[in-house]
Amino acid sequence: MKKVIRCIMKISNILFATATVILLYSCSCPDEDEVSRYFSNSTKEWFVDSCDNDFFLMVDNQLISESFSLYNKNYEQFHVNNYSRNESCIKSQVEKYYREYNSTYRHNFKLSIYAYYNGDEISIKVNNLDFRYNLELQKLVDIFYDNYSLSKYYTDDGLEGDAIYSSVDFMDTLTVNQKLYTGIMHFTLNDFTDYQNEFTVNEIFIAKHFGLIKYKLQGGIEYAKLFNQ
Repeated sequence: MKKVIRCIMKISNILFATATVILLYSCSCPDEDEVSRYFSNSTKEWFVDSCDNDFFLMVDNQLISESFSLYNKNYEQFHVNNYSRNESCIKSQVEKYYREYNSTYRHNFKLSIYAYYNGDEISIKVNNLDFRYNLELQKLVDIFYDNYSLSKYYTDDGLEGDAIYSSVDFMDTLTVNQKLYTGIMHFTLNDFTDYQNEFTVNEIFIAKHFGLIKYKLQGGIEYAKLFNQ
């Protein structure tokens, strides 16, 4: 009787292992279908020039200044699996560019850029507000504020998911503390209105090659970059 039980258990383990292998194989993408995805030249313009921007000062409209210092940076290539609505799988080799800064008053700024199969994406985080934007589709993908979030997902027809009322627009130029910047991304928060307070970041300005140059709080305080001479 014990031999029969051991035999049944052995067969069950073999069947479970076989099913697991089949499941893992079905969830993976064939290597021969791999697509390499690299940053476009226009996307690279959003990289922050390290020489002058690893350390910078910002001053608010009450003339209180704070310093931001780069403490984490990274560039890497890695693999991801992309699935379409018809469940077809595409294995992609993608790029990631990352910069993170902290300030003397514990404010923080993060910039991440990804070369994804669905288009190059830029992710910006200032304090407790984080948004992700697809540069090719010119659409917001998701927004995170404190413990709240709104997200979209990719389908064969584009982006679907939560309604997002926040906006991203682009400006040719913007002068900040007597410094003229070109190529400006301007984010405005129009979501989570019931959960905002005077310290909520509600506008962010990013300049090509320079990163964060200005941001505003709901309570009226504005922070603007001082250009490093």
